Amino acid sequence: MLGAVLALLSLTAVYVRYELLDTGTFHSTAQKLIQNPAIQQQIAQRAVDAVYDNVDVPAELESRLPAAQKGLADPIAAALRGVSDRLATQLMATPSVQRVLVNALTVSHWQLVRLLENKGEYARVKNGVVSLDLRQFVRKLTGQLGLPSDVADRIPDSAAEVTVVQSSDLRNGQRAIQLLDFLATWLWVFALALWALALYLVPGHRRRELRAIAVSFTLVGVLVLIVRRFAGDYIVNTLVASADVRPAVHDAYDIVTFDLRSAALTDVLAGLVALAGIWLVGPGRRAQETLHWLAPHLRRPGLTYAAFVVAWILLLLWRPTVEFGRARGILLMLVLSAAGVEIVRRIAARRYPDAEARSFGEWLAGMRTSLEHLWARAPHHAAGGGGETVSAQLQSLALLHESGQLSDAEFTAAKQRVLAI
Repeated sequence: MLGAVLALLSLTAVYVRYELLDTGTFHSTAQKLIQNPAIQQQIAQRAVDAVYDNVDVPAELESRLPAAQKGLADPIAAALRGVSDRLATQLMATPSVQRVLVNALTVSHWQLVRLLENKGEYARVKNGVVSLDLRQFVRKLTGQLGLPSDVADRIPDSAAEVTVVQSSDLRNGQRAIQLLDFLATWLWVFALALWALALYLVPGHRRRELRAIAVSFTLVGVLVLIVRRFAGDYIVNTLVASADVRPAVHDAYDIVTFDLRSAALTDVLAGLVALAGIWLVGPGRRAQETLHWLAPHLRRPGLTYAAFVVAWILLLLWRPTVEFGRARGILLMLVLSAAGVEIVRRIAARRYPDAEARSFGEWLAGMRTSLEHLWARAPHHAAGGGGETVSAQLQSLALLHESGQLSDAEFTAAKQRVLAI
């Protein structure tokens, strides 16, 4: 349980470390944010509002119109408001404008990270704030509308900037970053150490303990996915008052927390794969039949690890989650999965040293025969007839023996167990 708690904290710390403090990740996130249509619309609206709320547009137009047409300044300004909204949205969709905004945002983020890590000058980021400066965008917009080029310079900072990240207390922020670096780097090691200790303390029940660890690891991922889902709904529906802004905030939340969702899915995937391996070496009849079929192939290490390498190459090419693109995550999953394959190989060799290779079709036929007999036995179980149940079990064992799924020794031992009931 302690290992699961540390795994949850480690997952969160790694996400925050990469999402908020890694400039490369932040640059990628900023690109996705700026390219989102709902967010583009909100930024465009913010830029237009900044112009019309802080600049007397009718007066600016009146000063540029001939004397006979100065009375048209007010209706022209009103008409330009609708044109401005459409033009701003179109400008936001152009790659050149998006590059300018993303680069400005990335530079500000880099400066703040250096500031929090005690590597930069405080004066380079105002009050520890990462903000998106819209002045260049406003200059393009006002130029398209025919307004003076100095309009953007007359807009207050509070109206021309969108705050993205803020550190109100520099010293506390620097301490938090140091702690976060430590947690993201080492917390997962402590989680693995606790799980290793748990396995060491129960020598007779290690499979059961390993199953509990795999279940807890899977549940950590599921819990994060659930919390992320409901936290997003809370932020959008409770903290955002304007219904017009909610779609943009919802999209922004999904983009910013995408890596957290991806890390949680990685945990779920790893946990399910581990549970499949634990089931395969378990005492269940289906598991034993499957392992018996795999045993001859698993005895060939070249074939086994060739398939292992091919599977990993396909995973790296597919990259189902972001963790498959990070060296540390890949190395950890590679080592653990290789250890799991080797354990399954050794268990199969110990249990079925003389198992002969069968085709996949033969294995499927045997499984189908077993399922048919289970279905045929169901009425006897429901009726509670003890003699018929033993007879059905013996008949099922005989069919398994005939199909080659049970060796002579296994058939004899299983028959004795059934007759002893």
